[in-house]
Amino acid sequence: MLHFLNTISTLRVGAIAVALVLLVSACSDDGSGDLDDAERFLGGWEMIDVSDSDGNQLAAFTAQYNTFEVLFASTGSASFNVDAADPGANDIVLSGTYIVSDAQKTVTVTVNPGVAVAISFDYEFESNGNLNVTTSSIPLNLAFGSSLVGDATITLAQS
Repeated sequence: MLHFLNTISTLRVGAIAVALVLLVSACSDDGSGDLDDAERFLGGWEMIDVSDSDGNQLAAFTAQYNTFEVLFASTGSASFNVDAADPGANDIVLSGTYIVSDAQKTVTVTVNPGVAVAISFDYEFESNGNLNVTTSSIPLNLAFGSSLVGDATITLAQS
């Protein structure tokens, strides 16, 4: 009988341990499954917010552009498609490459708007899946004709 009770006690401890492991795994899930950051970048993204050292610039940006879209492909290519709000203005289409560094939490995008420009962004995924990318406004102003000041943060939502 004592052996039977020890076996039951061992099974109970084992079941509790398994339950705790499952609970910890479920609680630490950030909604991204088993994807690493490079995989989370894949696909189309649309700008939903932009700010710089002077504050929120979304109104100014949307006055100049209807849409600002980015596509990250599994081949390492990236494209930016910016639809100008003024029908007489040229849309901006830039193609290039990108590299994600999970360890440094940076993504470096190289585009060629006449001369090769490598723009390194710090990035952070929000809990809702949106992506914040931050960099100096200087290369953004050169590439997109914007007038951002200081560091700029662009918030992108998967499209």
